[in-house]
Amino acid sequence: MRASTAALALLLTALTGCAAQPTQAELETRCATAIANRAKGDTAKPAACEALTQDDYETLVIGHGLSETGIVDKDGHINPQRLLGATATPEPPADE
Repeated sequence: MRASTAALALLLTALTGCAAQPTQAELETRCATAIANRAKGDTAKPAACEALTQDDYETLVIGHGLSETGIVDKDGHINPQRLLGATATPEPPADE
């Protein structure tokens, strides 16, 4: 009886531990929130981002910067006027 109780307790502990692991999307959301909320000029990697790879973290930092400058909107669309600058005009297509 003791062995089956111990096995059941071990199984429940293992299942609880697996269920408590955040998904990649949850980790990214937490990290993006931490990046958005950090003090201006702070370049340290927030604790909420430690579980992400360096590439994933850098992608979120770059994405946040592009959003902050208005180059990319909330839906992920690029604003060409912001990208080129307010006074820049694109070159007309060359006649062939």
